[in-house]
Amino acid sequence: MHRRFRHMISVTLLALIMAGANDKAHAQNLKPRALSNTPVGLNFLIGGYAYSKGTFGTDPSIPLTDAEVTLDITALAYVRTLDLWGRSGEVDVILLYAWADGSAKLGNKEKARTVSGPGDPRLHFSVLLYGAPALSLEEFRDFKPDLIIGASSLSDLTRGGAVGYRIRAWIHAPGPDLFGMSNFRPIDRDSGFLMPPSVDEWLPQRHLARFVVEVIAGLDLRPMTGSYRGSGEASYHPSLLLGILIYGYATGVFSSRKLERATYDSVAFRFIAANDHPDHDTIAAFRRRFLPQIEKLFVQVLVLAREMGVLKLGTVGLDGTKVHANASRHSALSYDHAGKLEAQLQAEVADLMAKAEAADQVDIADGMSIPDELARREERLSRLAEARAKIEARAKERFEREQADHQAKLAARDAKAAATGKKPTGREPKPPVATPLPTDQINLTDEESRIMAVAGGGFEQCYNAQAAVAAGSLLVVVADVVQAPNDKQQLTPMLDKIGTLPDVLGRPDMLLADNGYFSEANVQACVAGGIEPLIALGREAHHLSLQERFAAAPPAPEDPTPVQAMAYRLRTPQGRALYALRKQTPEPVFGIIKSVLGFRQFLLRGLNAARGEWRLVTMAWNLKRMFALSRAV
Repeated sequence: MHRRFRHMISVTLLALIMAGANDKAHAQNLKPRALSNTPVGLNFLIGGYAYSKGTFGTDPSIPLTDAEVTLDITALAYVRTLDLWGRSGEVDVILLYAWADGSAKLGNKEKARTVSGPGDPRLHFSVLLYGAPALSLEEFRDFKPDLIIGASSLSDLTRGGAVGYRIRAWIHAPGPDLFGMSNFRPIDRDSGFLMPPSVDEWLPQRHLARFVVEVIAGLDLRPMTGSYRGSGEASYHPSLLLGILIYGYATGVFSSRKLERATYDSVAFRFIAANDHPDHDTIAAFRRRFLPQIEKLFVQVLVLAREMGVLKLGTVGLDGTKVHANASRHSALSYDHAGKLEAQLQAEVADLMAKAEAADQVDIADGMSIPDELARREERLSRLAEARAKIEARAKERFEREQADHQAKLAARDAKAAATGKKPTGREPKPPVATPLPTDQINLTDEESRIMAVAGGGFEQCYNAQAAVAAGSLLVVVADVVQAPNDKQQLTPMLDKIGTLPDVLGRPDMLLADNGYFSEANVQACVAGGIEPLIALGREAHHLSLQERFAAAPPAPEDPTPVQAMAYRLRTPQGRALYALRKQTPEPVFGIIKSVLGFRQFLLRGLNAARGEWRLVTMAWNLKRMFALSRAV
């Protein structure tokens, strides 16, 4: 038998075996288009059998578990090749019969059902209109195919009497030489599926989306699930929404609208969402609602990293980075400018009141409504007064804080004078100012954000994001967001947060930080906490000479203070090598989060919301990093 002829029979048999079983299955037409002609006048009677058994998932809102189904499908087909006005064609009639056995637990009850019946008869007709003449068996042996143009129709005769049909046409070039084109694989976007596809088959076994789902499945989400009422319309499970958020932040998708769109466009997001599509309002509301619970989940992820063997709290690098607030610096209002605007508006209100009381109002501009203009200015005056009051409250808090520091400096100065019997040199510390400075500002969009100097020069409306990163693994162990642009006051609070970590994580024995964190009090706080500090005493010089790079360690000081002991350690080769780890510990994490993931601006407004979002960002980074490190474990 001719080789192409045997190939046609085997493919047709495979198509019949894989055909759908009933009107509710998504049947796949695996029978290929007739890409070449066949000898006419032939009859085929083909039988086939298919068996399938497995489990399947259901909607989480349905209390159905342990669902299993067994399918037995038989097919009988008759194929006749035809001579249609000198063209090659064929007609197929396919009959199906199927048995299905299913079982599952509905609540606490076992349920089982067996159904069977015939499928819809299927009639397939095709004709090759060009390039495939009707040939006998003898003529077929010497036939060389060329460009083929064909058409076909597929009809399903449902048991209800309705007829569904599809008509297709195609052009096929069998070889690479025709028109100078290559031999491409066929493109078919119309075929359905015999069984609904499983989302588990969409991704490789080793994929970040699978890892995120597996980690979230092991987290304690009871604080989240317990906050739902359990009534009304079924809600999306927190594990699903949390997975969408974490994977989104780990891959650079932060907007709730983009996350919703990704559940349609991205295979990974469709896998996490179980082929469901939460809308952007649901995602945004979930993010705002459960920011406090994310901090506890952050610690659970660290415990999991410890169990995986990828986290060790030995040396920790501490650093901060400025992240733009969801507010423009042009929306900031200074105390001095607010006073000028207030005076201007009060003058305009007085002028409007005079116009309203005047009998002759010929000087009023067309379209002006005095009541509307008065109401608008009264509202602006109210907002300005509120803004000035908040600036004054901040100034009072600053004065109380600076006054305590000022008194401490004066006491230290007096103590030194009493000890030496000499008048202290230098100027006396300048007392703090109790009133607001003219340059004190408040942002009208996000009043809790602050104007801060940013890298590259200039000032922007920002928050100061802090992170303590474990050396080696580059996992963030503690994260926080503050309003102060200076890092010096952040070391002690970050040490306190490290002290609250679970004992199972261990304790760091060394802390690396740049000169922005240096103060005698900070060094003593590290020593008191049992942590050796390596904090730069000043800005490091670049391009050291060979003598400076390989200089021997100086003599160790006798009975040194904590600062002197740290300064000596930083001048030894071992200390310089340890401090060099700082540049490759927190700084790469910030660089990847900002430049690779693209997180340069908070979406949420307010200090607490920014803190929660920063922990979400760093937790997503930790999961992404754990997934990469798990390959080496």
